[in-house]
This record gives sequence, structure tokens and C-alpha cells, in this order.
Amino acid sequence: MYPQYKADRKEKSQFTEDDIHQMRLQMGYLRERVLPELGFNNNFISTGLEADDLIACAVKQIPGNVVVSTDSDLYQLLGFCEMYSIQTKSRIYTKDFTKKYGVGPGQWVDALAIAGTHNNVKGIEGAGIIKAIKYIQGALTEGKIKDRIESKEGKQIIERNKKLIELPLEEIPLNINLSDHFDLDNWIRVFQRYNFRSFMTESGIKSLGVFFEEGYND
Repeated sequence: MYPQYKADRKEKSQFTEDDIHQMRLQMGYLRERVLPELGFNNNFISTGLEADDLIACAVKQIPGNVVVSTDSDLYQLLGFCEMYSIQTKSRIYTKDFTKKYGVGPGQWVDALAIAGTHNNVKGIEGAGIIKAIKYIQGALTEGKIKDRIESKEGKQIIERNKKLIELPLEEIPLNINLSDHFDLDNWIRVFQRYNFRSFMTESGIKSLGVFFEEGYND
């Protein structure tokens, strides 16, 4: 594993045994009680897999659904699914992505492997996402960045990064329940019960209303 990968996360050693125990209890309660009360019936956990890995497995198993996320790494899943942007409150389709970036979702891993990612995956020096896409398109015909990409060291960096960035899309069986049902009034009741104050502001409730009206029910 690349040592710097997600190095900004806290090491386990920074937590006491009691901290870890309490976190496990809280996360278990959240997954087994709170999320089902909100209507989320699919709450997965698997040793050795992170959230984006499980999302990839789910969209491969049941394609054609919508992934709600701000993580640009997940753009590689477009085609198996659509995405919903919380920031722009709009859906992202494959054609929108291709029009914006000039590459298809299947080339996104290559672009990120060259440019690097927000997870401390270091790319080719000087090559941001724009240069990476130009190289993939064949429009970067000369210069130091092209030379670095095509050097022996550059190829090793790209190969290493692809292993870190590419999501598995494996046939890992997930027991997916298709009976999720969400209701705004129920969400408000649950938030009140658990004292989730940040969601109970006027703007918080308004944002939830937008999600239910324009996002979930679209």
C-alpha cells in the first residue's frame, strides 16, 4: 500500500482503546437503529472494503440507480449509475460528464492516476487534471509533463495510482433490500428524537425538502 494514501486520516494510535470502543458502539447503533428508522435498509460493512468499494459493488449488482456523493473519484461509475450532486442539486449523467471533461467515465481513472487525487495520491509532477486529460486526448504532444508521464518513473507512478483509485466493481454479493422508503416528516421526527440540531434549523429542513422534492422523487 502507498504510505501517503489517505495519510491525512487519524492513525488508530491517536485514539485510546476507550475511544475506539465508543466509536464502534455509536457506529453500530447508527447502522442498526438510526439509519433504518430514517428508511435506509441497506447499511453495509465489510472488512477490507471502504465505502466507495461497497458503492461500486452495489451499482454493479443493481445498475441504473443514483449515487449521491461529492466524491469525484466516483465519476468512474457513471454508466452503471447516475450521480446526484448535493452542491448543484442536480443529476449528473454520462453525457454531462463527457461534455464537461472531454473524456468518458472509463478514462477517468487514467486521468486521476496522472493528475493525483484529494486522497493524498500523488500524481505526475506538474500534471493537473487538465493536462492529464489533454494527454489522454492526444493533445499534449510535447513538453516536460509529457516526458514525465512517459518516463519509466512516470509509468510506475501511474500504475501504482490506478490500483489505488480504480474501484473493484467485483461481484461481491450484497443482500440489497429494494424496499427503502423515505418520508420527510419521519426524518424530522427521528432528528428531533436524537437531537440532531444542525438538521432542525430552517435552512436544514428546507434543504431536506429540496432533496425529497427534486432529488429522491425525481
